[in-house]
Amino acid sequence: DFVVRADSPYRTLEDTFGGCIAYSIEHSHSGYNAARFHLLSYRRPDRPTLYSKVLGPLHRQLPVIDAVLDGRADVGPVDAYGLDLLRRHGAERAKRVRVVATTLDAPSAPLVASPGVDPVTRQRLAEALLAADRAPELASTLDELLIARFTDADPDAFDVMLARHRQAEAAAYTRLG
Repeated sequence: DFVVRADSPYRTLEDTFGGCIAYSIEHSHSGYNAARFHLLSYRRPDRPTLYSKVLGPLHRQLPVIDAVLDGRADVGPVDAYGLDLLRRHGAERAKRVRVVATTLDAPSAPLVASPGVDPVTRQRLAEALLAADRAPELASTLDELLIARFTDADPDAFDVMLARHRQAEAAAYTRLG
């Protein structure tokens, strides 16, 4: 999602063009690559750059929201799930931003174990997570995290992220802006 201050005059993403965009970090899909891919369709030969200033990397998404709130940036891309969590647990901050555009869906980042975790432990962790939605004692935790259930990750589902990255690069849109 692209967020702006709730009290800003911006009604559409296009209204923010010419201003400042903040981002978390280049290797983030939701905080950088999804935004860059979304913005591709707005670039033209006479307008290869959409923003006069780019603020980042800010390394996390809350600093992107804070940059929008304190006026250092006009707009910033944030993860929709993270924004939902903020609405749930940081309601005051969340009320001060609003979404002006939403990027195409992409899978959430997978929950992965360190390469140093042995296969038996890794399998037990996966089984526990896959069963979490059936454990009554975890219901409130899952609810607080806005998680209905865990599923096995399909590695091929993440190809869309790389494909969108490659499309932006092929269009010479190597840097957000």
